[in-house]
Amino acid sequence: MPRGSQRAILLASLLALQALADRYHGRVTSVEDGDTLTVVDTTGTTRHVRLCGVDAPEGGQPFATAARESLSSRCLETEVDLQVRRVEKGGRVVATVLLADGSDLALSLVEQGSAWCNPRHGPVSEVYQGAEIIARRERRGLWQDDAPVPPWSWHGPRQTEEPTGPASLTGTITEVADGDSLTLTTPEGTRVALRLYGVDAPEGGRAFSAAARTFVVEQCLDKAVAVQVERHRDAYGRTVGRVTYGEGDDLGLALVTAGLAWWQPKEAPDDAILRGAEADARNARRGLWQDDNPKPPWTK
Repeated sequence: MPRGSQRAILLASLLALQALADRYHGRVTSVEDGDTLTVVDTTGTTRHVRLCGVDAPEGGQPFATAARESLSSRCLETEVDLQVRRVEKGGRVVATVLLADGSDLALSLVEQGSAWCNPRHGPVSEVYQGAEIIARRERRGLWQDDAPVPPWSWHGPRQTEEPTGPASLTGTITEVADGDSLTLTTPEGTRVALRLYGVDAPEGGRAFSAAARTFVVEQCLDKAVAVQVERHRDAYGRTVGRVTYGEGDDLGLALVTAGLAWWQPKEAPDDAILRGAEADARNARRGLWQDDNPKPPWTK
């Protein structure tokens, strides 16, 4: 299919879906891998974004580094438009990302051979399919291998082994996505996506979600913290840990005490301190406990 025809079909598809998608404008501040990035929109909200319709090689797979570098070269520190297709548990959005010239970022990755079409996001557009066929025929990028393995069939070390790493981290909190998700920048300049251990703050759009994020911003944004690592990677690639700040205060415990997060019994079933803090906040009707029966994030 001629490239001009592909672009025309893509444009028509985007216009048809436009009314169904939440739209945001912002700047790409980091690229985590070949299909995942972070965008700060015009309201100052940090959005963790998964490109819709494609899947890049996972860490440990051939061409994973090349895919990340390709995505970085296309969009890092540039302005983009997001058209959100859905929001995953944990707050990450699956979105079509358009560059300033109107081109589809995900499509460009498929054209370069840096990603596969992803059938798990729904029906694959003819434009993406055509781009993948051409990339495969011309042996671009990952298609230099005779039989590259797509990420959803990959059974390499990243999927079967818990990665090792330091038991603790120090650095400065440089981004706050929501009440329990933030970014640490180490003294060496490494950015680490963090998830607070044992607690769950209200999701974006729910009551007290903005209050929980504001609380975390006021307590630790641009301030030095220490992280006791409990798990090196969750389902979204974040390091899970206890964050301490100031005079050694525990950020997760402070959130629960203020009534701005739930104790997460599934993750921290034996944490009597968090359990007691939640009971005290509930009895005092602090924060989200002003509602008679607030709905925790894990009960969508």
